Amino acid sequence: MADTERLHTEHPCQRCQAIDDAVPTEAQLKILATEDWDPKKLAFTPRAMTQEQAVASEMLTVALGRFARAYGPETAGARLSAMLDSLRVNIVGYRIAQRTLAARADINARARRAWESGDTRKARTIEDEPTPDYPGKDKDDAWMEGR
Repeated sequence: MADTERLHTEHPCQRCQAIDDAVPTEAQLKILATEDWDPKKLAFTPRAMTQEQAVASEMLTVALGRFARAYGPETAGARLSAMLDSLRVNIVGYRIAQRTLAARADINARARRAWESGDTRKARTIEDEPTPDYPGKDKDDAWMEGR
């Protein structure tokens, strides 16, 4: 296995290098998708999963292996890195949206009641109210503005 195909090596000792070279990429991916690293045991331990999660992990393993073979390790690595960066940004945005919705729950409930009663003007006025402060709101606002 070429250096560019290796996932991650903790240290460059020859024994670990030989073991790493002997494990196919798809097997490495499967371990990462289905097991967690336990620093106390210095080993991977199986992750408890639902059947849906196990199937999704298996499908991801096969897809990533095929992707790496199709594009080559350098291109596949760069594209997967970009996808993960995009996913991280989406996750942060989702979490901020959830905190904002939780902070606005009372405002949204009042606006919904006004809308259901037919007073759309009042509903829009209520919806225009600023989001109440919550822990970390300044940080969330700054992140959303810098996005």
